[in-house]
Parts: sequence; structure tokens; C-alpha cells
Amino acid sequence: MAENEDEHVFIPPPPHIKTYCVGGKLGFGSFSEVYVATHDKTKVQYAMKVFPKSNLRTQGDIDRFQREIDSMAYLHYDNLISLHDFFWDENNFYLIMDLCSGGELFQFIVENQRLNEPIAALLFKQIAGAVAFCHSYGVAHRDLKPENILFTQFPIIKVTDFGLCGYISKERLMKTFCGSPCYCAPECLCRVQYDGRLSDIWSLGVILYAMVTGEHPWSVMNTSLMLRQIMKATYTIPDYVSAECRDLISSLLKVKPQDRLPMEKIINHPWIKFSEWSLVSLPSSLDTALNTMRMEQPMTLEQISSSSSRSSHRSDHGIISPFDDDYQNELKDEELPISLGTLVNSVDRKIRHFSTSMDRFPIENNNVQQPTRSRFIARSNSQMKFRKGLLCIPQVHPTNLMMSIKEEGC
Repeated sequence: MAENEDEHVFIPPPPHIKTYCVGGKLGFGSFSEVYVATHDKTKVQYAMKVFPKSNLRTQGDIDRFQREIDSMAYLHYDNLISLHDFFWDENNFYLIMDLCSGGELFQFIVENQRLNEPIAALLFKQIAGAVAFCHSYGVAHRDLKPENILFTQFPIIKVTDFGLCGYISKERLMKTFCGSPCYCAPECLCRVQYDGRLSDIWSLGVILYAMVTGEHPWSVMNTSLMLRQIMKATYTIPDYVSAECRDLISSLLKVKPQDRLPMEKIINHPWIKFSEWSLVSLPSSLDTALNTMRMEQPMTLEQISSSSSRSSHRSDHGIISPFDDDYQNELKDEELPISLGTLVNSVDRKIRHFSTSMDRFPIENNNVQQPTRSRFIARSNSQMKFRKGLLCIPQVHPTNLMMSIKEEGC
């Protein structure tokens, strides 16, 4: 009998891979499995997501996987899942991520039937802060729901699963339907162009409603009725919910996207800001991000794809993400290619400005004659050591580059 083409075959990881000892399985989904992984030297435990290469069957599969990697490698915030390492063998890709052993917010709500408002405010403050940070970099999550919010240990949470995230701009809005219908905003269901940040705000409203009531605001057992309720924002908030919380929910669940409460006001809403129970302080990086939030947003995913095809992304942890064997074979230990297209001159200017202002990585030489195969040589005097390295510089924003150094030796 021929193997079902829709069936995903998982080949378990070896007991030890790279610098990690692989432990027990934490969970699994349709496309991946997650294991505990302990670093050999530091003994720090991580979650290792095992993603079979055979799952990347279409360009859509590849795009989603690339988005998840890029977002975790780029967005560093206390309440967001971070990617610490990424590697592969002949069967699988391996993503080394933060370990969240406390379970899902969804299960926490189910077990408690509903959350009292002090606890809900404590958690929602962190969720909103994480989403606000993403939005400050022009990233919309697009799949916010309690199942994608994990506890490291109570009451600290992290937002995860960026496979459906997108970069938005004023000129190029989103039009793809994605996410879970009961958390989707009306404009997403209509299949019209929409701003993913504003649809995230709607999802926050549904999540908050679920936390304080233990129920969905919609009749989820009747799909047709649920969709009609979503399109008209028809819901009832129980009387036991406080006036301040009711005000916040109703400010988020507005049919017209432009009428929804903006992220800055959500963070500073009285129900959150002045709750004596909201003891978790938001990271200082959020204030910086919100203060520097620009209306101009990152390139669309299509633009990133076209200008960065066959690109290699590397972080401080040595993350590389090529998607074909030929390209992998081209990589050498002493070089790290980057794809910049027509952005080379802009990159050159930004690097020189960075070198001058920081006085840390004076440019020794650069080669920008080949736009799609450019690299820069830099020297670093950090920590009293003389190091020579190569910069990886993918452009993730018209005014922001993600720069990291691959050391060649000390």
C-alpha cells in the first residue's frame, strides 16, 4: 500500500546531537515534536523543536517555517519565546528554544474555570506587553490564542508560535486568512486587506474575555452563528466582571479596526496599570520600543523573500537557516554570505555609521561588488581581545539591520 502523502513521518532525534543531550518528549503537533534538551557545558535546559524536513513540501510550508525562525531570532523580549540555536541533520531541523514547562494558558483557564481578575490582570499585562513589542517592530502575530501562550513558571508567561506572523506596512496590508476563527477579527474573516496589528488587538480582547469568564464570547458550537456574532461583535459580558475590565474588553472588540484601543493605551489602561495585583513589571525594552515606534514598517514578507532569496541568517548563537543542500555546501567556516540585493550601498553606510558611533567594529575591508554575495570584514576589540569576524546583515526593517559577528579566531 502506498504511503499516505498527507501523513507526516517523524524520525526521533538521536540521544545526543551537537552540544545537547536529548531528554523526554514534551509534546507534539501535526508538524513537529518537542523534547527537553540539556546543554552539555552550561546544563541549561531548553525545549528542542524537531521539525522533519519532509514537512516542507510546498513554498507555503517553507515560508511559514522561515517566518517562525526569523521572528524568534529577531524579537528578543522577556515574554516572547526566543530561539537560542538552530541546526539540522539529514532528517530534521532542530530549534533550540526557551523551555516553558508550566503548560498552556488555555489549560490553566480550563482547570480554574475562570480566572479572578487580579490573576487575569497579571497575565494580560505580560501578553499585551509582548504583543506591543512585536508591533513596535512591525510584526503582527496573527495567531494569538491561549494555546500559544505558555507558562515558564507561574505567573510568568511567554507568547509563542510565530508561524503565521507577518510584517506590515501602510502601503502593503495583509489579506491572508489565518489563525483560529473564534479569535479572528471580522476583517480577517472577510478576506479583505487588513492591518495585522489591529487584528491582534481584537484577538487580545477575545483572550481577555476567555480569561475572566472561562468562556468564548461567541457560540463556538454553531459555526454559522459564531461568524455572524463576530462580524457584528455581538456578545454579552457577565455582570460579575468589573466595570474597568468590561471597558477594556469592549474597547478591544470593535468591528471597525480603527476604533480599537491602540496598544499604548491598552498597556496604560486603568484595569492593568493601577491594579494593585499586577505585580509583574514589564521589561524596560518595551518602553524603548514604544517610544521609538515608527509609522513606517518593515518590508512585507513578499519583499523580504524576493530580496533575500537563499539568504543566510545568523544570530549571536550561530543560527543559520538555508533551505537547500547546494547552498549549505557553499558555506565555509571562514565566511558567511548574505543577500542584500540593491541594499548594499545602504548597508555600507549604516555599517560605517555604526562603526564610527560605537567605535567597536572598525571596518577593515569590505567587498560590495556582488550585491547578492556580499560580506564585510570587521574587527572587534571587545573584552580586551582582538577578534576578526564576518558580519551577517539581513535587513528586517527599512531602517533596521540585524548585525551579528561570526568570529574567525582570537
